[in-house]
Amino acid sequence: MKRRSFSLRRIFLAGLLTTMPTVVTAYVFWKLFSYFDGLLRPLVQRWLHRQLPGVGLLALVSLVLLIGLFAGNLVGARIVRAVSRRLERIPLFSPLYRTVRDISEVVLGDKASAFRRVALIEWPRRGLWSIVFLTSEFPGPADDRLGRSTLTVFVPTTPNPTTGFLHWVPREEVVFLDMSVEQALKVIISGGAAYGPGPGVVRPPAGGAAPEPELPDC
Repeated sequence: MKRRSFSLRRIFLAGLLTTMPTVVTAYVFWKLFSYFDGLLRPLVQRWLHRQLPGVGLLALVSLVLLIGLFAGNLVGARIVRAVSRRLERIPLFSPLYRTVRDISEVVLGDKASAFRRVALIEWPRRGLWSIVFLTSEFPGPADDRLGRSTLTVFVPTTPNPTTGFLHWVPREEVVFLDMSVEQALKVIISGGAAYGPGPGVVRPPAGGAAPEPELPDC
């Protein structure tokens, strides 16, 4: 009887582990679809005089494409910059606007490639190593003061990688990993439980390099 109870529990957990990712993912996508579809759906339905699921989302995507087409030409870009400067002068509105704009440029714009390198630094103390994302290889504000070349890195927190710390680290103390951002995020979100075969390491140039971590062989 005891063995039967354990078997049922194991079967139930196996079914839960199998169905939960699909159900949760489908639910999240449905909520996103319902939200974005509902933004313009009342206006479109008033114009069409009928209810059509998805027509609001289609109208929203079309509107974004039209705005992108307008902002992509020379005249439109100038108008967008002029409007942006005006919005930056509005009290209370401007700090949030600038923050969202900067994040959008980093995630979606030309700066997005800056987050495609994963590395290690010794943090929060010597002997402990943390996964970081390289955000900029350009000279930072600390270079002149320190008299050495630094890299700008973002140290994500576990299990929420959207928060973290910004550091300027001497270039020779950054150990680059042959790991994609997706792999690094899986390791961070899972608290290391999703860590698979050890990633390759790109060692910094010899001479003044910091002590290197002992990593598993690939």
